[in-house]
Amino acid sequence: MKDLIKSPNSDKYRNKVYNLYGVIVHRGDLHSGHYIAYCYNQFSSEWVYYSDSTVRAGVAYESIELGSAYALFYELRDREELLRMIV
Repeated sequence: MKDLIKSPNSDKYRNKVYNLYGVIVHRGDLHSGHYIAYCYNQFSSEWVYYSDSTVRAGVAYESIELGSAYALFYELRDREELLRMIV
């Protein structure tokens, strides 16, 4: 088990970046409520809101309810790869 725990300063993780690409939010209490999702569309470079019968593209990142997040989804990316994509 010890070999699975790595320091964030180890070389293996030094050039890694985590990109947030999905958020699930629960509105309500323990007995009832409603789930909504926000997903990042990498092809259109925008956040999309999903609910039962509603899909809304172009959601501002600042409006995502991160404080009420039930689950967050991240993609592990290599920093050097991202820099090549930008240039």
